[in-house]
Amino acid sequence: MSETRKKRKQKELIQWIASLIIVVAIAFIIRTFVVCPVMVKGISMEPNFHHGDIVLVNRLEYRFSEPKKDDIVICDYESSTNEKKIIKRVIGVGGDTIDFVWTDHKYYTLELNGETVDEPYINEDMYHLGDISLPYKVGEGEYFVMGDNRNESNDSRYAQVGAIKKKNITGKVFMSLKPFRIIK
Repeated sequence: MSETRKKRKQKELIQWIASLIIVVAIAFIIRTFVVCPVMVKGISMEPNFHHGDIVLVNRLEYRFSEPKKDDIVICDYESSTNEKKIIKRVIGVGGDTIDFVWTDHKYYTLELNGETVDEPYINEDMYHLGDISLPYKVGEGEYFVMGDNRNESNDSRYAQVGAIKKKNITGKVFMSLKPFRIIK
């Protein structure tokens, strides 16, 4: 092999390695700071999200805006044993008052600021209040989050989770990859 051809091959190899490093670095930056996939664990968001579903999370959304009611979010919280990520729906924001009212039909309905909330995204009545004092006033910079499967969700109704601070909201779920659908 001629010396010129050898140098050309080395140059091509160096360019290929440099390109690979750039692609990996860009992918790392996007996954870390912009969009990341998360696998749903557990049944707390059924019927809308099931164990094993894969969702995409916009990690930039809340750097420029505040979480809103009905947003589906990924949150970090520390349990007694370790840090966990949970997927939940934002029910109340700072200043809101959350209450659960026992109905004649023998289940609880959600009230937000004294108004009954229509919740078409849940598929069964709620029977568990949690252990927080009610009515609950959401603190400024905090978010009251609940799973759609109210009877099987560890969420802001329980003191161990409580209201979530904005810094502990990883991002907004905007798409489900498995099964595929866009989330409003």
